[in-house]
Amino acid sequence: MDFIMLGCPLVSKASQQILQAVLIFLVSQIFIYILAVLLILGFYIVTILNIFSDGIAVLDQEIRNAIDQKYLRNLHLLHLEIQINLREFETLFYRIQIVQIVTSLPLIVGGQLLILLYPTSLISYLMYMVFIRQFFVNSIFGECIHSKTAGIFTALYLTRWYEMSLSDQMILLMMMKNTIKPFAIKAAGMYSINMAAFLEVVKMSFSFCAILHALN
Repeated sequence: MDFIMLGCPLVSKASQQILQAVLIFLVSQIFIYILAVLLILGFYIVTILNIFSDGIAVLDQEIRNAIDQKYLRNLHLLHLEIQINLREFETLFYRIQIVQIVTSLPLIVGGQLLILLYPTSLISYLMYMVFIRQFFVNSIFGECIHSKTAGIFTALYLTRWYEMSLSDQMILLMMMKNTIKPFAIKAAGMYSINMAAFLEVVKMSFSFCAILHALN
């Protein structure tokens, strides 16, 4: 590591480089741990959504065979469980998402500036990858959750609901009402985290980086 991002007075250059390496390692580990937790919970939620979608896909078959009269009610209970899990996930990572949306732009801009200032240093590219990967994975996960939940309403509507009993039609109607608005992971309850947000942050980071580099 041949450069020092933050200098400390009264400390030798060798000590500053060691301190810098330790700080970079700790920050990267925090990012990795948060990313791992998000991925584990994300895979769990996506798996549940896939199971629910498969359950809707075979709903017509269940109606034709009339094997289980409680099939739709069990599907409704699974849907309620999914909604509870999504709300708990959003509540659990509420503050983390706020911090991420606030820090993503300056961190990505800082990584791009490091690459421009030190294009031959490997640490510049590694830091930039760490910064952008965290937000990219969350954006992919948010986009996946949104697309999965957006297709539930259409899948329910395309079932042969007219062949169901009146009580099952009421259950289906409640499920459709709860799925009119797709679920979206939001930072501060306002900003949706998805691929559109990721592209906007990247475009803004390039603009800010170009301005800062021109002023340097």
